Amino acid sequence: MRQILSDEWPRLQRGVLVDLHSRRFTSGYLLSRRFAAKLSRRFAAKLSRRFAATNRTLPGEFNLRHARTRARISTVDIHMKANPALARTSAISGAIAWAFLVFLRTSDSIETDLINKILLLGILVIVPLGLWLVATPDRNGRHSRAYRLAVLMQPAGAMAAVVSFFLEPGPGAALLASGWFVVTTLIAWFGLWRFLPRGFVHAEEVSIDAGLVYLPIGGVWLIMSRLGIQPLGFGDTIVLLTAVHFHFAGFAAPLLAGMAGRAVEPGRRGHKVIRVAVVCIILGTPLVAAGITVSPRLALIGAVIISSGLLLLAIAVVGWVLPALGSLRAKTLLVLSSLCSSTAMLLASVYAYSIVTRKLIVDIPQMAMTHGVANSFGFALCGLIAWSLVKPPSRAALAGMPFSKLSAGWFAGANYFERVGAVSRSKPPALGLVDNFSSYARADFDPATIPETVRSFYEETFRYRLIVRPYWRPGFRLGGRISQWLGAKFGQMRLPVTAESSADRIESKLLPLDDSMDGREGVRGWVRTYEGTDRAMYVAAYAAHSMSGNTYMNIAFPLLGGNLTSILQISPVSELPGAIALSTLPNARPGGDQGVYFANRLTPVRLPINEVITVWAADNEADLASEPMRPTARARHEMWLGGIKFLQLEYDIFRLEPL
Repeated sequence: MRQILSDEWPRLQRGVLVDLHSRRFTSGYLLSRRFAAKLSRRFAAKLSRRFAATNRTLPGEFNLRHARTRARISTVDIHMKANPALARTSAISGAIAWAFLVFLRTSDSIETDLINKILLLGILVIVPLGLWLVATPDRNGRHSRAYRLAVLMQPAGAMAAVVSFFLEPGPGAALLASGWFVVTTLIAWFGLWRFLPRGFVHAEEVSIDAGLVYLPIGGVWLIMSRLGIQPLGFGDTIVLLTAVHFHFAGFAAPLLAGMAGRAVEPGRRGHKVIRVAVVCIILGTPLVAAGITVSPRLALIGAVIISSGLLLLAIAVVGWVLPALGSLRAKTLLVLSSLCSSTAMLLASVYAYSIVTRKLIVDIPQMAMTHGVANSFGFALCGLIAWSLVKPPSRAALAGMPFSKLSAGWFAGANYFERVGAVSRSKPPALGLVDNFSSYARADFDPATIPETVRSFYEETFRYRLIVRPYWRPGFRLGGRISQWLGAKFGQMRLPVTAESSADRIESKLLPLDDSMDGREGVRGWVRTYEGTDRAMYVAAYAAHSMSGNTYMNIAFPLLGGNLTSILQISPVSELPGAIALSTLPNARPGGDQGVYFANRLTPVRLPINEVITVWAADNEADLASEPMRPTARARHEMWLGGIKFLQLEYDIFRLEPL
């Protein structure tokens, strides 16, 4: 019956797609729930008719919900495939449209007309070109909803902004400009979608994220400019220039710095120079804007910082990026971009200095003709075109890591899995954290070289008991007591503050969990309680996932609103033969999935927390027969918060019966 279904499926799927195209649904159309339901019913009916015609019956497992799911997947795929290409097409079309707009006057003032044209270049060309460069599909090849919507709405939002410049400032023009603000908000949402699961791990990606998040500020100032208001007494020109600032210095500059960082290998001096440049660009952009609002001195400081960052970026591009590129056209454009950025930022610093000292060195019309043209055409446009020719890949882990769907509400407790019905009745009993430790084998790690006592702990965890000794760093002990109190209240992650005695062992309970309820495969629960009590130290759901030939341990601790997930990279310890280290540190596997996350319904958030668990066999195997109460293995659990080590837990691991 399954074979019959698989034979008929491709033709039926094509039939559904034909129905879609016959109704002129484009690749960007977002189906409403009502239409999706209607489509799924039609799909199920077509499937039934097809099988009825061949005197066959549908398998019972192929129900309407299955049809609805497959129909939704098919329709989603339709409007997902062409999005990055649509952004590139929009940039090309925008460049053509901008070339026609050059011959049209948007203002009676030549100065204002030039500034308007520069801003329109950013809206029509720079932003869509940047969107195409930073397309970030997940590991299934799908783009985020925010990115898809931003790319789909960008042409309409840009056109509305263009029309607003040919209307008198007022509510009508502001309403049209609001369409562009919606697009910039979606772009910022996309930036947060990129940043939150990754955090500050890769400076070049953080730079790109900052550019995406800054853009809506330019959208807000565009609305104020088209509305004709003058906040805080600023003139119309200053309001307009602030909108320009966030489309170029705020959006394009961080993107260009990020692309340069992608092109240089980490560890090289050029990459370190780019990291400093990224910090200067990210900090200098809002300082300049705040200085315009608050104080000319602050604007001067911001101008100097961002100018220093762009100068460092130019040095890094010429010194380290260009030798690594093979495209002569890209090299030529990047040299021009670097020269223009240095010149433009020097002029910006001179202008800010003239405002502070009240000595007119260069005025706004001169700045528009020199700084504006050099920054927009030379730096931003040439730079983005250059990177579109080579498009360096990201080193960051792709989105789409498997996270548990479990959450605990206000209290977890030792009976959490039984209480929420997560225990599987069809799985065999769970004996250990993994069924076979060899599943973590890879080219540079052979689990067979790990002592039997360590492998047995992971494969037969139910046979072991633990004693923990905590060592809190000075200044963190009070935080430890607060954490222990909270852990008792929530029934989860009750970290010890004082050392436990031999009578206070940690007891283990392992449970097979329902994969469909958790969302991962091969899930089992490990509940650690203080022996003889129901005080839960940890309540965790263990699983594993693989990516790029590497298998990670994937642990979820159910909490209020989601779960704390620790994804661990397992590696041998060269300094301690036979030992293994389970680490969330970024350098454990560059570009890997390891890290500590808060998984929730919206998006996973990478936390500034890291841990390393080192496990090794105790050197007393020969004495176990005479002294069975001696530990068979030991572990050291180190934790960091924001790069500062705050806790070390040391475990003695006892086997209930000799090996």
